[in-house]
Amino acid sequence: MQTDDGEKYVDYIDLSGLSWKRPEGPKRVWRVVDGRKKMPSGEVPRFIIQEVPESMEEELVDFMTKYFTAEETITASHNLLSDPIAIKELRTLWKESLRQGVSVVAIRENFESDEKPEIVGANVLTVVTKEDEDKLTSMIEVRTKKMKTVMGSQFRLAAEVDMAKIYGVDKYLGAYGLSVHPNYRGQGIADALLQARTDIGQTYQIPATETIFTGTASQIVASRNGFEVLVEKKYTEILDDEGNVAFPGVAPKFMKVLGKKLLK
Repeated sequence: MQTDDGEKYVDYIDLSGLSWKRPEGPKRVWRVVDGRKKMPSGEVPRFIIQEVPESMEEELVDFMTKYFTAEETITASHNLLSDPIAIKELRTLWKESLRQGVSVVAIRENFESDEKPEIVGANVLTVVTKEDEDKLTSMIEVRTKKMKTVMGSQFRLAAEVDMAKIYGVDKYLGAYGLSVHPNYRGQGIADALLQARTDIGQTYQIPATETIFTGTASQIVASRNGFEVLVEKKYTEILDDEGNVAFPGVAPKFMKVLGKKLLK
């Protein structure tokens, strides 16, 4: 991967050293769910929640770049889309995370077999083991000021959570972003993506999940699906490396780390 303007990724973010590997086998479908309301056509859509096929990885990264980056609380606060290198760093984080094979995509079910699958939502996931926790910051050593602020604030908050102590686990499911296509919001896709983590945990014996939720809407959805607050911090108290408020003027009051036990 090159860093010149003709490429979409950087070569200095590398998650290939993460210790957890997905068992070999075909990509799994976790859930098939009906939408909650009719589309303009009068149809109630149906969605497939599944692991991301390799053939869809580039499209999924494009999807996250377009929708997540523009609207997520802290990336929007710094207008990350205006910084080409920062975007390459974020795209690389997503692309590298897909290596583990546990990320999930929501696809609208098509009744015509020759139609191209339509991505309507995605959740980029990673499995973090106890031995990987200390290595993550070096694996994700971003260089742009904007990404240092975005990632640094999250690393520092996450460091306040001891998953081994809270849930008694040596590995957990983490995440680097969840997004739903604007045309399909209100259909329950975010709920279904979060609910799929229970399926993932039970199938791959990953006992818990932990995620930083930066926006009010996502925090509400997570709470509705059984996530509990592990630690939270007021945005006015989150500082950048220069001691300034890292995300001035954002609407939510808190950045929160939420967790959930996936195995009984």
